[in-house]
Amino acid sequence: MLLASGPRRHHYPPRFYLNGFSRDDLLWIYDCELNEIRQQIPINTAVERDYYSIEDEDGNRNNAVEEYLSTVEDKARTAIQRLEAGENLNDDLRTHLSIFMALLLARTPVFEGAFNEHTQGKLRTLLKEMLSDTEKAKIHFQDFAKKTGE
Repeated sequence: MLLASGPRRHHYPPRFYLNGFSRDDLLWIYDCELNEIRQQIPINTAVERDYYSIEDEDGNRNNAVEEYLSTVEDKARTAIQRLEAGENLNDDLRTHLSIFMALLLARTPVFEGAFNEHTQGKLRTLLKEMLSDTEKAKIHFQDFAKKTGE
């Protein structure tokens, strides 16, 4: 198992990407919680401690997700730098940039919340269907018992 020993400040969009939107090392941000607009440095923007860490039952943190995202970011950084230099991207770099762009959306708390809400809604619908009559429910519980031994 990989125990977390790396960075603990996990950014939703990576710092290198935030830096691309900064001027004089500052970003203009809107803080929804405080309802204010202000300047802030990228290192303190869109960051949460251990956001991508997975904690096991013993309390050990696994940073595999953060490590994967770091690998994706490194490849995307190369692609973006080449685009900034006016160069074309080969298929490999286009693929890496596409993965990076997709993950920009999927790695945020807003996406996580929407995904969880959608999943819970689907689960409720499925449970209502499965348990809509006693006979169906009995069959599902028997199948579950066979598969799990419980």
